[in-house]
Amino acid sequence: MAKEPMMREIDWYILDSLMRTKNITKSAEALYMSQPTITKRIMNIEEHFGVKLLKRTNKGVTFTPEGECLGQRAAGLAASFKQINEEMERFSSGKFGEIRLVMPNSFGKFKFPHIIRNYSALCPGVSFSVQTALSDKVCGVMEAGEASVGFICGDYAFAGEKYDIYEEQSFLAYARKVTLGEIPALPRIEYVKGVFTKKLLDGWIAENFPSKLRVSFSVDNGDTALEMVRSGLGYSFFSAEKFLENDKELFRLPLYNKDGSPLVRKTWMLWYKDDYERSMIIKNFVDFMRSEQ
Repeated sequence: MAKEPMMREIDWYILDSLMRTKNITKSAEALYMSQPTITKRIMNIEEHFGVKLLKRTNKGVTFTPEGECLGQRAAGLAASFKQINEEMERFSSGKFGEIRLVMPNSFGKFKFPHIIRNYSALCPGVSFSVQTALSDKVCGVMEAGEASVGFICGDYAFAGEKYDIYEEQSFLAYARKVTLGEIPALPRIEYVKGVFTKKLLDGWIAENFPSKLRVSFSVDNGDTALEMVRSGLGYSFFSAEKFLENDKELFRLPLYNKDGSPLVRKTWMLWYKDDYERSMIIKNFVDFMRSEQ
């Protein structure tokens, strides 16, 4: 006759309880099991190891030396099983663990702190690992498996799921009030990092001016461009209103398409369907972001 398979998790709970109660009836009550079931499990363990574990007495049960050895191990294992189950339940609830994110620096600077403050209030057990990259590089980071959720400023091709979380109108910033007709004669401070944003602005310029606008300065940092605008060195185009929230004196000229619609750049959230369906922590975060918009 084949031996009973390796010990089950419940067997360690039974032995742990019996070590404390020395009574099958009390252990059965504590574990919400029947006495015959506990007796059968003990017999199966004894058959598996080929040793006697318990001796019945008028007062309950006593352990043999072999039973004492196994029972002492049971206490630690039962506690470990309980801890593992609790931790796995926390993970499966989606309210504990780490989410890896990738986003442009501007999104991380102006939008992400507000998002995380609200989300952390709901799920304080969730931590975040944040990587920054240009929007046209974010998709590559996602495809390499280095992040589970990404954010991009502009509409780039992505093989997974996308959701438009908000849009911002592009605008021109200058030290004084200026009209559209004056722009070609003014020095331009070019600050464009993303491929999509550059394409968006180039299209707007081609639609509104007979030739390209003269570039006097070219910088790769939004804060540098803004400081140069403040200093009166020229004008620059921006797509994030947050850049100028503390500059009440700078003039802002909102940009519009020929049809009168605002020139906007959308920000998208990216994720993979498989991650969403398999991971409750990813699902909860994605659902939260969609509900907040």
